[in-house]
Amino acid sequence: MPELDTHIDPSKLASIALAGMQTGLSARLRQIDFAWATNGILAEGTFCYLSFRDGQLAQDEFVDFVYSRIIDFCLPREKVRKAREAVAAGDTKPMIDLTDEAKSLFLHAKKKNTKSGEPGEVVLFTLLEGLVNAPRLVAKMRLKTNPNMEVHGSDAIHIKYDAASEALTLYWGEAKLYGELASALDEIAISIKGFREYNPDTKGTQREFDIALVQSHPDFEAPEGKAMKEALLAYFDPYTKYSNQIREIHACLAIWDWEFCKVLRSLAPDEAEGTFKKKYLERIESACSLFIDKIKKHGLEKFRFHFFLIPVVDVTQFRKRFCEKVGLPFDAGSGGT
Repeated sequence: MPELDTHIDPSKLASIALAGMQTGLSARLRQIDFAWATNGILAEGTFCYLSFRDGQLAQDEFVDFVYSRIIDFCLPREKVRKAREAVAAGDTKPMIDLTDEAKSLFLHAKKKNTKSGEPGEVVLFTLLEGLVNAPRLVAKMRLKTNPNMEVHGSDAIHIKYDAASEALTLYWGEAKLYGELASALDEIAISIKGFREYNPDTKGTQREFDIALVQSHPDFEAPEGKAMKEALLAYFDPYTKYSNQIREIHACLAIWDWEFCKVLRSLAPDEAEGTFKKKYLERIESACSLFIDKIKKHGLEKFRFHFFLIPVVDVTQFRKRFCEKVGLPFDAGSGGT
């Protein structure tokens, strides 16, 4: 059968907008370099920590920043763009309406599934767009609230297009917040395994369901939306050359209580961050080893990974503050998402 890609312009995928350009992220989050020897596993890492203020980690400020991303996380690009244009013209009501709509989506998602509506997914969205420059492709929160759809699968779906090679990278996201890092990493690996495994009840995999979402619900702006969708679908069509130029990466975010964050209270403010960074480098090394162990334990060695790591002072307070700002009921015992 002849190739069906003569009319496709994959470069259209390079123009997908990064939502809001993640303004302010560098003020709230720092990165630390670590040379990770992955021992044959196809993995890379981005290791972050919350910015310091007067010798302490500014956790509440980071949560507030994450809350500020819920509109871009939840709602279609076209709707957000029009609201921003209205604000620029002096009318703030459309943006206020979008905030209410985004908060309502969180509330409905929480009612439909108690494990939904937590901040981890929004943090991962922020990191993929703000640090990896991989735009969100599907607004899953909006689909989760559709009474006619059961949306499971990954926590995030993002893409990154490379114009030089015409290659497309597809990111499947997993975000977990736990008191213990080992528990967060174990749950990430279990989720990925479940995402890949065949389910006899649904007669398919969660991955196949998410690919169907990619094909049917991509979030593109007009007027290039049609051309973008045609280019995207070419990468999932086995009769085009582009189907050989797509790769998949599991983007894994672990946020956890690190006891050393509480030790900062006993340090002088001018030496706190330097001491923290030295100790954190040691913890990153052990966390990476643990992550590799979990990958191997669950038989995931053949897949690609991008590992994000963020320690916080108190995961429960992190979740509680986010829920309060969004207007969600908070259950301290609901576990990590």
